[in-house]
Amino acid sequence: MTKRIDVAAAVIRQNGKTLLCSRPKNSDLADFMEFPGGKCEPGETPQQCIIREIREELGVKVIPYDCIHVLEHIYPEKFVRVFFIRCFITADSPPPAPLDNQEIKWVPTSDIHKENLLPADLPLAKLLADACNSIKNHSSYNKNASHGVILTTEAR
Repeated sequence: MTKRIDVAAAVIRQNGKTLLCSRPKNSDLADFMEFPGGKCEPGETPQQCIIREIREELGVKVIPYDCIHVLEHIYPEKFVRVFFIRCFITADSPPPAPLDNQEIKWVPTSDIHKENLLPADLPLAKLLADACNSIKNHSSYNKNASHGVILTTEAR
């Protein structure tokens, strides 16, 4: 029987970019990028998991906002259920720093699907990129906005 693992993954966005991390060098699938996060401990909710994992991996304090997507993926050796949690870094937190021997980078959300992402992370990355690109192509998108995606209200 395939082992099932619940995983929490943080979707952290700032200024139109999304935070991605490489897998630790000594782990399975080490050549891939991923949304930061990790395995839920027994009795731990995905929200509790993401607070712990992001503190351990990146040294920052996050506020989990909501679960934006749940995905199930079968790898050869395990079955993974991923809870994608939209998170915000607290104002009093230092900037993210790699504490687990990994690379971190902020990638334009419109391009995250082009990264070498874990197979379980790629479907959400495509959805986010498609949504971002659809909004950018909308006639009322404010291309001069500096923070994320902002729609303007047009007078009629």
